[in-house]
Amino acid sequence: MTVSHDPVAWFISQFISFIMRPNEKLANFLKTHTLSKPEAAIQVRRTDKQLEEAKKHEVQEYMERVDEYYHILDEKLGHNVERRLFIATDELDVVKEVKEKHSHYTVQDMSKNANECIMIC
Repeated sequence: MTVSHDPVAWFISQFISFIMRPNEKLANFLKTHTLSKPEAAIQVRRTDKQLEEAKKHEVQEYMERVDEYYHILDEKLGHNVERRLFIATDELDVVKEVKEKHSHYTVQDMSKNANECIMIC
């Protein structure tokens, strides 16, 4: 391990460590929401993309990547892994579409916990 003899670098690292620490509510939330199994996560942004020139991607494009992830994981572990997916999105129709078309996934999203997340963060 190397030690920095630069006081400015040390101070900056201490400052960043201090400002990035979770508050009490977030720390408690993280303790109770740990992952014990593999889980894929996607972020589907729609509302702000309508205003910008960014290309809109269909849900199926995201799910192809998620399926690929689990296929690789199945091969690596030698057995079928439970399909778990966390969706972060600003459009609830995305969650509904995934649940309808990909019912073999256990889907979690922040729609139920949006107010709690805003209060914590």
